[in-house]
Amino acid sequence: RVPRGNMLFYGNLSDFPFTGGQGIFETRFEVDQLELAYDPEWPHVIDLGGEVLFLQGGLQVDLRKGLSDKVKINQAKVTIPALGKSEHLLVQGELETGILQGLEFMQQTPLKSPVDKLLDAVEPQGNTQVILDLKLPLADGATARVNGSAQLGNARLRVKALDLGVTQIN
Repeated sequence: RVPRGNMLFYGNLSDFPFTGGQGIFETRFEVDQLELAYDPEWPHVIDLGGEVLFLQGGLQVDLRKGLSDKVKINQAKVTIPALGKSEHLLVQGELETGILQGLEFMQQTPLKSPVDKLLDAVEPQGNTQVILDLKLPLADGATARVNGSAQLGNARLRVKALDLGVTQIN
């Protein structure tokens, strides 16, 4: 659903997309209850709400809500600096989920390899708030970069090999 939107186009059509500053192209619109199936290797994102901005040759999406599997998106900024030219999709966001559900989400993505090894070794329980900074490849040969931090609140885990429980992880 797109409840509201605006577009500004100023300049000669032959100069579009105005990367040299010869004109202005701006399209801005609100989205609500949007579903995004952006890549078959990634889980769908549903109930997205926020603002989409196409400015000159780039794209910026500021999300205020969304849900993917059992991961709640509280806020996110998605950027493609130059459509058709950028090698990466940039994502910065704040999420909340159960620790196990967040790791299971990661297993459904191309970033699953390190998560598989972690879940082979430990069994986590509890909730977490996650701050993510992702650089995801759009072009062949581009590499992913994943940075993030998780705040745990009274979480627990069991080290499987030792059958050792660890509690009150904050």
